[in-house]
Amino acid sequence: HKHGILSPAVAYALTSFFDAAEALYESILVIPGNHDYELKTSGGWLHGLTGLKLTKTEIITSDYVEDFGKYKVGFVPWMRDRQQFRAAIESVADYADMLISHIAVAGFKADNGWVYEGGVSKGSLMPEKFDAVFLGDFHTRQRNGNIYYIGAPDQVAGNDSGDDARGCLDVRVNSERLVEVTSIESQAPKFVKVSTIEEAREQKAAGNFVKLIGVTK
Repeated sequence: HKHGILSPAVAYALTSFFDAAEALYESILVIPGNHDYELKTSGGWLHGLTGLKLTKTEIITSDYVEDFGKYKVGFVPWMRDRQQFRAAIESVADYADMLISHIAVAGFKADNGWVYEGGVSKGSLMPEKFDAVFLGDFHTRQRNGNIYYIGAPDQVAGNDSGDDARGCLDVRVNSERLVEVTSIESQAPKFVKVSTIEEAREQKAAGNFVKLIGVTK
């Protein structure tokens, strides 16, 4: 959530991640989200990853379909203009078997478990056209039909306490063209709320961030 402006710490983490990822994979496809742009009113090619020197990573800034042989995946990055976003979805729906995008959809859980009522409608994603739809934006991992929010890889603040489904998704398409989704849980420290000193000590020893609520002796 740097809005396109990378601090030294964030820039180091990003370059370290992509160095490791590009050593493992032949190619990497990335779509920017709304927080990757300096202003939410901007868009296009200028984003938080623009200045990084990436050799095997392609940053997708418009609707795009990647052909993996017998299976095609459509990519639609975040777009401020909702009509443009809808047109991009319709464009890839004609060719792609799966959709990957970044957008806030009404009816899904946002931070702290509250249901988001803004954004685009579920129907605007045209989920009936795809085997599966994978989205970024909300930090809580969740599923509604064939629409998945991947969620954040780690907890990032105290209000994430209790939302332990963090990590990533391993998505594979088998020989019958069925989408198999496996959750890989994060091993990073969590934000934990406890009510006793004993619990606090145990969680602190486990490496977690602890907040005492209504301390009991």
